[in-house]
This record gives sequence, C-alpha cells and structure tokens, in this order.
Amino acid sequence: INPQHTIPTLDDDGVIVWDSHAINIYLVTKYDKDNLLYPDDPCTRAVINQRLHFDSGVLFPTALRIIVRL
Repeated sequence: INPQHTIPTLDDDGVIVWDSHAINIYLVTKYDKDNLLYPDDPCTRAVINQRLHFDSGVLFPTALRIIVRL
C-alpha cells in the first residue's frame, strides 16, 4: 500500500499515509478535536514541528557525517 515499500504506513479507512512525521500530523489533525496535541497557534505549532522533525533535520545528517568519517 506504500509505493516506497517502507514502514510506518497508515491505512485510515482508505486514506494511506506514510512517513512517521506525516502520520503524526494527520492523526492529531483528524482526531484531536480539542487541538490539545497540535494547537492552532502558529508559534506553538512551530515548536512542535521543530521537535517532530529534529531527527530528519539535525540528528540524521549529523549521524551520517560521523559514519562517513569512520
């Protein structure tokens, strides 16, 4: 169901979402009706997005540079 053949993949009644970041945002946008987990405030949401994408934006590139040096 995922054209990239990777996990995680979510099938939510026919809505197919892959990539953990996209899945997290999809789930809280659809099911958190009170906006407690992913508030509408742009400043708060920006902080959440920073934390959410830390692995792909900071952690992975740093780890890759370390591994390449080995």
